Amino acid sequence: MGFQKHNDAWINKPGEVPSFEYAKSSHATEEDQANEGNGAEANEMNVEEEAHAHEMNEETTRTYNTNFALVKGIVFTDPLDVQARSTVTVFYNPSNTNLNGKPEVWFRCSFNRWTHSNGSLPPQRMLATKNGTHVKASVKVPLDAYKMEFVFSESEHGGVFDNKLGMNYHIPVFGGIVKEPPLHIVHIVVEMAPIAKVS
Repeated sequence: MGFQKHNDAWINKPGEVPSFEYAKSSHATEEDQANEGNGAEANEMNVEEEAHAHEMNEETTRTYNTNFALVKGIVFTDPLDVQARSTVTVFYNPSNTNLNGKPEVWFRCSFNRWTHSNGSLPPQRMLATKNGTHVKASVKVPLDAYKMEFVFSESEHGGVFDNKLGMNYHIPVFGGIVKEPPLHIVHIVVEMAPIAKVS
């Protein structure tokens, strides 16, 4: 219901209520039933909650639009949903990137956050498509993949890279036998003791 993750972007399914709107409306209905007799106090709470939900809705939309704008018109795959143990073709439009005007574009890919047991695939020269604006490369997705990562470069040996401003391009892989492990956030605090000067 609501948003569907597709190619690492959250897309609203047509004709459905976005999940945050659904959650807001169902939460408000439950609270209305619980606070039926509280009068003005309940109304004040609902107004505050609606304002907060509206802010969250705007923030979510802003984030989605920003992320979508980063790859809009640059990268897409065929098929759209990448399946494990299948072949996927990645289409790339270098004219909207720092590789604009380069005579060649090379595709560099790996899986599972660049940690797949087979390592990175060898760089692949991308081929021109019939429409002339995109280039393409095809890769076989392993059965134990849960995410596909890739970047583009101007030559087989590197040179200028398009790595999505250091974030790399990544697409979820469906149907694999390995599930994506959670990310662990670690906070490191360093405290420096004062240094005394001894003469």
